[in-house]
Amino acid sequence: MPRFQGDPERFPLKNIGFQDSNRQGPLYRTEWDPFVLFGIDGPPGVNTSLLVDYYEERGFATGLLAEWDNELQRGDLYS
Repeated sequence: MPRFQGDPERFPLKNIGFQDSNRQGPLYRTEWDPFVLFGIDGPPGVNTSLLVDYYEERGFATGLLAEWDNELQRGDLYS
């Protein structure tokens, strides 16, 4: 059985979802906080998400969503 040990306010799973389409078939989506998942503190002003999806027709897909905003720079990345 999966289990979680740590602060319940910092649970690593941010979002879970399901989609279905005629072209791609069923899709299961999850969004994880990598800093919480790996037990490290992220830098201030940085928000990241590790994306792990499963397409029944094609298999697994992974990606990263990151946003940062501090005194010197602001930006985002979706890969």
